[in-house]
Amino acid sequence: MSNSSSNLLTSVLVTGASRGIGLEFVKQLLNNKSSTQLVYATCRNPSQAKQLNELQQQHKDRLIIDELDITSDDSIHSLVSHISNKSLKFTLLFNNAGITIQVGDAIHESTRDNMLKVFETNTVGPVLLSQKVFNNHLLEKGSLIVNISSLLGSIESATLPYYPNYTGYTLSKAALNMVTRLQSTAWKDQQVYALSIHPGWLKTDMGGEQAPEEVSNGVAGILNVIEKFNPETQNGAFLQYNGQPLAW
Repeated sequence: MSNSSSNLLTSVLVTGASRGIGLEFVKQLLNNKSSTQLVYATCRNPSQAKQLNELQQQHKDRLIIDELDITSDDSIHSLVSHISNKSLKFTLLFNNAGITIQVGDAIHESTRDNMLKVFETNTVGPVLLSQKVFNNHLLEKGSLIVNISSLLGSIESATLPYYPNYTGYTLSKAALNMVTRLQSTAWKDQQVYALSIHPGWLKTDMGGEQAPEEVSNGVAGILNVIEKFNPETQNGAFLQYNGQPLAW
């Protein structure tokens, strides 16, 4: 099966969809009427996701909103059951939900609790959700798992002076890159592929207002990378939102 934008963007499962990158990703998918038939958007508290619910009113036939706490096995199980009961399958799983510790996560002060909290959301959650979605045959042949990583997950770049300020986050994203490699190796024979993408430093709640790039630009870049994805040369890759490869 050849992968084109119409294939990979046909039906999309998105985590962390209530704000930031996830919300903008949902918006741009819904604007892509020629390719995207269904967006299944998940977040911790759907009832409080005002902008997501407003989008649902505008796109009732193409947007489903569901609850997901990526750190809860029960929540993952419930989500997978809901999807299975609807007889849905996805061409793209967008593992976007993530957190960082803004204060107190430097290498000289980070705590066990902080590191484990970040790992639960940024690394373990995507592993288990992808696992359950794959094992329950909820991914189409030729589908793609996108793990939203970060330049901060690049071990080669860790000599930059700001890296030590984000211990839990850097560790979790480096580990998530390994998740991408494992998925790409384990599931390629079933024609399920994986890709890590650094979205850029964006103006989101996590990125802060000092970030140089608008979230809409970063998400447009991510969509472009997905549209051009080539499983023969990019399965298991670590790419920037402009499509350029990053050092592990």
